Amino acid sequence: MSSRTSSRARNHRFRVEEQDVGLRLDQLLARRVPELSRGMARRVLELGGVFVDRKRVKVARRQLRVAQLVEVHLGALLEQSAAAPNLSNPSNQSNYPDGSNQPGNAREGAAGEPFVVRWEDDDVIVVDKAAGILSAPTPESDRSNLQRWLTERLGRPVHLVHRLDRPTSGLILFAKTPRAAAHLGQALQQRLLSREYLLAVSGAVSFEQQEVSAPVRGKEARSTFWVVERRGQMATLLRARLATGRTHQLRVHAAHLGHPVLGDLRYGPRVSASASASASPRAVAPAASGPLDASLRPPRLALHAARLAFPHPAGGRAVEVESPWPDELATWWAALGALSTSRGLRSDPAPDPSSGS
Repeated sequence: MSSRTSSRARNHRFRVEEQDVGLRLDQLLARRVPELSRGMARRVLELGGVFVDRKRVKVARRQLRVAQLVEVHLGALLEQSAAAPNLSNPSNQSNYPDGSNQPGNAREGAAGEPFVVRWEDDDVIVVDKAAGILSAPTPESDRSNLQRWLTERLGRPVHLVHRLDRPTSGLILFAKTPRAAAHLGQALQQRLLSREYLLAVSGAVSFEQQEVSAPVRGKEARSTFWVVERRGQMATLLRARLATGRTHQLRVHAAHLGHPVLGDLRYGPRVSASASASASPRAVAPAASGPLDASLRPPRLALHAARLAFPHPAGGRAVEVESPWPDELATWWAALGALSTSRGLRSDPAPDPSSGS
């Protein structure tokens, strides 16, 4: 069976043939995956990007049998590993746009961890995730992700209740026990978890409140947006609430409105606007007033999970946790406000939707 490759995801899938028997796994990968040397194959194994018969495998010297299925997942982490090969230590890696390892003091946990615990008891833990950090293992790697670090910190497995995109910062919920995970999973399905975000979008939006109902990847998706503050015609700070929880939902819906999230390299104005948001996860409307000058762009994706409310798995009492707009985005937003004022443009605050006004 020949290797099949996805050019977008750089995934390879093949079955072991007679001629492969007797080879170490790293040798086999170097033979069957054209872009891998033996050294790169070992790095992919260390990252956790190789599966044999659907199970993650990391042993380079392992030998396989005929017809076993091998899947190889390649991506940006492999390229980064050339500069930082010790990927088991998150402090050796750069996860931020400036190449540093520090997301700002407000985001740091103990011992420089790129998260801070916002709420915790025997059943659940809510942490504030830094931008650039994976929520959980991916096919490409089981290293350097929040779920792994929490498991190591607590000395027992934790269960991911919902995800945040890697470039998104903010609140994320984990269960500490299988019972709590089942309860919170059911609450998520019943849409009893309330998730609100702060996001800065391109241009001045024309609404004060707007509901969006537009499919994401063919699935129903609904969001509500409120204006918090405008920076003249340059940008608008919005608060958003999810009614559904599709991958990249707010980013797609903001682009669908013609005001993509600032710092969004995937759905921003550089992406072709020839199709609608419902057709493809990459199909977006153009920015209403064009992108900001390079000097005015945010330091990273301007999207932050700011509020999380859920029924506690023990007794059902309401728990509400909040997280402030991160320091790096607050500094950037303030500078944008100063520039707006210097240009004689109004920065109009709007009522906070959480106040009920």
